[in-house]
Amino acid sequence: VFEASNEIASSLIKGNSIKEAFDKSQATFDKWISKLQKSDAPPEATHILTTLYWDKAVQTYHGNENAYLK
Repeated sequence: VFEASNEIASSLIKGNSIKEAFDKSQATFDKWISKLQKSDAPPEATHILTTLYWDKAVQTYHGNENAYLK
């Protein structure tokens, strides 16, 4: 579940822009949300989903979206 937030750092290290890293992180949130919405998800999925929805909704970036690490 921490994969979505780790995607930011990983993407930036790989040379992606801020916007690309953000978009990859948002896609990872979507992947986990979809997995945990399935009928065979564990019972605690509802609690995890609440946090994932919140984290995805409030994730943001500031500044130049085309910036990247050198």
